[in-house]
Amino acid sequence: MQAYIQPFQALTDQYLYVYTNIDQTLDNVTKTLEIFSTTKTLDSKIRSGSQGDMEAYLTNVDSILDALTFISQNVSTIKNADKIHAQLKVLKQLALVECETSFSSLLAKNSHPLDPSKIPSPLPDKLDLVPVEDKQVVKALVERIEKLQSSRYVNSFVQNRAKFLLGTLRKLNLESLLAPSQTVTYTKGSHPFLHLISLFVKLLQGGCFSL
Repeated sequence: MQAYIQPFQALTDQYLYVYTNIDQTLDNVTKTLEIFSTTKTLDSKIRSGSQGDMEAYLTNVDSILDALTFISQNVSTIKNADKIHAQLKVLKQLALVECETSFSSLLAKNSHPLDPSKIPSPLPDKLDLVPVEDKQVVKALVERIEKLQSSRYVNSFVQNRAKFLLGTLRKLNLESLLAPSQTVTYTKGSHPFLHLISLFVKLLQGGCFSL
């Protein structure tokens, strides 16, 4: 009985192997055709910039990254793979410039020194200085910039946040804040320097983008 079944089992295994290979090949062909058909569409969308719709733009960036990964993994089996890969790398570079520019612009928008008159007194437990929407966009941009293999955004972040913090502190007229008072009796915890340190910490926390 076993000798009778073995040939059929071997044949079944062969058919299964062939079917699996055909199925994988068809998947690759389908994916390749999708990349061919969307490359031109992505080209125009990436070159035109975000145009106020950053979420859609970042989705297109993800499509470029996915396509590059697929082409790299299947370069030996795709006709004109080198040409497609080169086109996608150009789009990748353009996308990186757009993401870095948008990141810097959004940081600059939220890095203007605060007007001292707009700082509440007494200080609240938390200063919310950056809109939630902007924080979310900045976080999404950083994720894509890192996937696009760049770290230049770090310098932009440091420069803009330093401008915000130092500019705000300069406007506070530190000399008058730290000058000893001749009319007020000092009590523990009341020195202006402590207030300044507390404000500085809250500025750091309130202006944080949590990159």
